[in-house]
Amino acid sequence: MIPAVVRVLALRAATLAVVLVLTFWLLTALPGDGVGEVVGRDVSAADAAETAHRLGVDRAWLIQGAAWSGRLLRGDLGTTNQGIPL
Repeated sequence: MIPAVVRVLALRAATLAVVLVLTFWLLTALPGDGVGEVVGRDVSAADAAETAHRLGVDRAWLIQGAAWSGRLLRGDLGTTNQGIPL
């Protein structure tokens, strides 16, 4: 009985991991620039770089994905462009 429960839990954890990776990959594969959408098109390169750093998009994709997954599992869905928590 216990091995069956462990096997089911392991399969569910693996499924969750695959879904998280695919979702993150699809979100990052979308065309467009998230930083440009946040700060606008007519900003200096320094402002765009500061916003990219604040949003965390200047880090490696593996680090971004781990941080995104951790926040998602804690129930932190982020905020809107107006600063309203989701």
